[in-house]
Amino acid sequence: MTIKDPLCFKCKHYCHNHGDGSGYGCRAFPTGIPDEAKLGYNHHSIIKGQVGNFVYEEAKYEELPPFGKYLL
Repeated sequence: MTIKDPLCFKCKHYCHNHGDGSGYGCRAFPTGIPDEAKLGYNHHSIIKGQVGNFVYEEAKYEELPPFGKYLL
């Protein structure tokens, strides 16, 4: 699956996190978001293999990446 659920785009942990300017991603999954988290319904609790204890938390408008603001 290559399309991320808009729920990811509305999460405060979805950010420009690759450090090399290569794109957006999740703090919990710096090497790539697994399908079960992309679908959004299963990242309200910690998923095996993730980094830290980051789970879905709805971002405030000013915390959203530009395309997240567009989706609202």
